Amino acid sequence: MMKNFVEKPGEEEETLVLSDGEFRWTYAKGTNTVMKTKIPKTPELTENDYLLLIKTTFNDTNVSLLGTEEVEGRKAYLLEAIPKKTGEQTPEYSMKVWIDKETWMFLGYEMYDSNESSKTLISKVEIRDLKVNTGIPDSEFMFKIPEGATIKTMDLEEIELPEELSLKEAEERVGFEILIPEYLPEGCEFSYATAYNTSETTPEGQAAEKVVLTYKKRRRKYSDHGNRIRKPGPRCCNNEYCRRHYH
Repeated sequence: MMKNFVEKPGEEEETLVLSDGEFRWTYAKGTNTVMKTKIPKTPELTENDYLLLIKTTFNDTNVSLLGTEEVEGRKAYLLEAIPKKTGEQTPEYSMKVWIDKETWMFLGYEMYDSNESSKTLISKVEIRDLKVNTGIPDSEFMFKIPEGATIKTMDLEEIELPEELSLKEAEERVGFEILIPEYLPEGCEFSYATAYNTSETTPEGQAAEKVVLTYKKRRRKYSDHGNRIRKPGPRCCNNEYCRRHYH
């Protein structure tokens, strides 16, 4: 179960996102709209599942302890994770993770597009004012539908994945000009576009059209003699210009 209040920069209104274990409720007060989403049933993880997850992580990733730091007044271990192998399924990246020394709770992470000195920060999460086992009652996670609210329902298992489109096809689907990156890393080329309309999955007043452009680049293959051979074969570029979202 969870309960979040989401506030976008520059906006005073909060959006409530609450999960009671069976449904996820999203409520926009400004439009008095409720999005009710059925949560798919998933098997509960066992101790062996967690052990397998840890084993897989260490098999695929080099994890090192960089030291300790203080996060929001709490002492934390600072870890660095770098994939042992990169390729089509695992693009190059590096990650810093902060783990609370007392509770072993996750306190945040920073993800970068490589492990080089010139790496660029691409994602960051911070956990602030962490409190553990404060005795929150189950009633805190029970959603009461506001009077007069409009209710939309959605089943995640019935959602179909968007089809892959050409740029021309994507432009015909949406009502805005699609921006094309002015720069691409060497070897990257356009692969396909996907177009979304979020009117069925977001509360009233928050719907938007979205286009995702996916770029891929060719693999580089090395012969036994060390000579580089270029061979066609797509893999996703790990670069902010290679996969961009436009609203």
